[in-house]
Amino acid sequence: MTTLLPILAAILLPALLIAALLFAYYKLKKNKVRSPFTQNCLREPGYSLRLQLEQIDESFMGFIILITGVPMYFFAAHITLSYFSGLEETVFRTGFSTTLGALMIIFAIVKLMRLAAQRHNVRLALDGEISAGQLLDPLKRKGFYIYHDVQAKGFYIDHILIGPSGVFTVKTKACSKLDRGAETADSEVVFDGNQLIFPDHTDAKAIDEATQQAQWFKQWLIDALGEEVHVHPLLVVPGWHIDHQVKSDEIGITNGADLEFIESARANTPLSKSQIEQITHQLEQKCTTPCFKL
Repeated sequence: MTTLLPILAAILLPALLIAALLFAYYKLKKNKVRSPFTQNCLREPGYSLRLQLEQIDESFMGFIILITGVPMYFFAAHITLSYFSGLEETVFRTGFSTTLGALMIIFAIVKLMRLAAQRHNVRLALDGEISAGQLLDPLKRKGFYIYHDVQAKGFYIDHILIGPSGVFTVKTKACSKLDRGAETADSEVVFDGNQLIFPDHTDAKAIDEATQQAQWFKQWLIDALGEEVHVHPLLVVPGWHIDHQVKSDEIGITNGADLEFIESARANTPLSKSQIEQITHQLEQKCTTPCFKL
């Protein structure tokens, strides 16, 4: 029994220390206070991506603690077994402890690298949605209602515009630019009618997703209002110059700086004041979330 106590201490104490650090981290995040705001708020641009970013940061912190705690854990266990339990110091034991600790650290580093790449992509997408939201904001002065982060089944719609000229679902495509010194060439994306052609890749998926989201929202409006309302899909690519080689009647593609064509749709699918009120009422029930969760 006396021999087992140092062994158990060597194994359990470092593990308990790591667990205590994690517990303290999450405990600090959840103070025993509640928000003074009881009303629900409309979601801001990038709300879902902001939540994803918080989850990634929490996972990142966990693996940082793992990297710092694992060497201490194996060192403490090895020293305790060698000097307090009377186990002989051998090359095998030293190699085993070192190898096991190194494998755990390598595992954590690989996870951190993947999380860092994921965080970069989510952060870029979040910045894109915030930028698109700001570019769309002037439409409010022209009678449009703008809703962000509209939840659907298994996905969400970045933005929805409701105004005199119709209903628009908006998907944001945020894409980094190459840094080769060719400012004009590396800032232009070509739309050939089927896909977006960037300087280093092509993308047809964003166009398909924007179209599918418009179709889903059209059906949602039929179910909610009992009448069919045409929904225009719109794809916003902030920060890029769009070269329209082909004009499409199926989808509007813009960098967000030129939104006059949205008003030009008035003659095709105008909405009455009553329709706008009905649609916005339904959306406001769908697009709210508790304000400032603590």
